[in-house]
Amino acid sequence: QAEDYKHEGWFDARDTEAGTGLDASAKAFLVEAIQKLGLDFFQVCSTLAVARTIADLGGAGVVHTEHVSEAVQYVKNPYTV
Repeated sequence: QAEDYKHEGWFDARDTEAGTGLDASAKAFLVEAIQKLGLDFFQVCSTLAVARTIADLGGAGVVHTEHVSEAVQYVKNPYTV
């Protein structure tokens, strides 16, 4: 059953990096954002999902820092869009 979720685009804590395709600088940026902004678990999951979507829309195979940066803005301040 766990494999079904991976095929549907879901991921768990053990393979977050592999599941989202974060590059090293994007991962470091996300960690810094978590610490500075106090993002909770659900905000982090939402940020990862939004960043992956932004990267997909831009045709990027890997999630880069700019994708995470944009995603954090949407997740942290959802009513400013």
